[in-house]
Amino acid sequence: IPTLIWLGRGGAWNYGEMPENVHLIPAADTKNVSNGVSKQEMYQESAKYVGELYELNKNAKFHFYCNDYHPLAWMFMSLINNIPTENFDVTLLSDGTASKYVLDSVFGEDNAVEKLAQMTQRYKEFKQELRDKHNYEYKTKTIGPNEIANFTLCMLNDNEIDVKMYYTAYNYISAFAGPTEIKNNLTELQTNGKLIRANLGTWLAAMSDEENVALKKLYKFNDEVFSEATSQGKKIAMIVGTTTPGEVDFEDYTNAIRTYYGDGYVYYYKGHPGTPTQSDAAKAEKLKNMGLIDVDSTIAAELIFFFNDTILGTGYNSSTFSSLEENQVGGIWNCSFEGINTEYKEKADFGIKKVGQDDATYGSLIDNDRSYVFEFKDTTEYDIAVYNAVNKTLKYYAKNSLNQFEIVD
Repeated sequence: IPTLIWLGRGGAWNYGEMPENVHLIPAADTKNVSNGVSKQEMYQESAKYVGELYELNKNAKFHFYCNDYHPLAWMFMSLINNIPTENFDVTLLSDGTASKYVLDSVFGEDNAVEKLAQMTQRYKEFKQELRDKHNYEYKTKTIGPNEIANFTLCMLNDNEIDVKMYYTAYNYISAFAGPTEIKNNLTELQTNGKLIRANLGTWLAAMSDEENVALKKLYKFNDEVFSEATSQGKKIAMIVGTTTPGEVDFEDYTNAIRTYYGDGYVYYYKGHPGTPTQSDAAKAEKLKNMGLIDVDSTIAAELIFFFNDTILGTGYNSSTFSSLEENQVGGIWNCSFEGINTEYKEKADFGIKKVGQDDATYGSLIDNDRSYVFEFKDTTEYDIAVYNAVNKTLKYYAKNSLNQFEIVD
């Protein structure tokens, strides 16, 4: 099946490396795609071209793919051209950012059920407005072009048009705290295969070597985020965070890791998409004061590691580590080595956990209530290390013949 594409962020692809049967839509060209064009132009020109294809063959079947933030694209291409609903289907693609925002801001209130009913009626009227439009002008009445992204739930509930959505973020839908009726609606959509969570890490890990090479040639990952490490001639260490409330003892763990890995790295932080740093000014300031460089949390961590296999990852237990190579996985925080998730335990170098003076195994080595024990996989030189967060010291220990810990110089 021929696949025609037009990317808003056109510079992200090497167009000479496109897979077989994938082509730029004729309404575009490599120059204006790479430089970027307005979404208005993309909607209009794509719709015109689809209209021409449909006129050539009224039996043609169309599969429309667009991101969840710009769903007006599929509506322009299909409805303005009055393509019968049995002749097309729609797949929305989401990194989770826009859809999570809509869920929380639009449907997180007590009146969400009533609001959804009102929006569903407006969406129905909007579809008819587009069908009656007969031109590709950007102006619309029932729903504004910049408002339509709030209506993705209405689209997924549409019994007339086949619409589904893949989202690659963590399962924020199961964590939705809004009205029960809306959550039940989301659960039903998941059950019916209309709302599908895609594990990007699993997809990447399942690719063959040939597919791996092809993707890296096609996609131009922007490494500017790591320019500081490049300019300093240092390696990259990326802290894999979790939701902000779950980042227990974050500063102490960070300092312990920096003491262990040393000054040969520039340290970056990749937060959880559910609690993005850009939405938390206090956290952003805290990271800055700690000397950590924040990485946009909406970018899938698996992609970052995939396109830069020299990055060392360390942080809280995360499914991200499952898709990484062994050389990319460092220490896992807030757990013993035995407590590391079995999916990536054998890849990890160590587990690090907070330990008190009453600990049966390590208590005699602990000086205060801010002490952390590294438990290493490779025990050739030493078995553990103890980080004292009060005086910022790191001491290494090995077991002697009596199974007692002795300090290693």
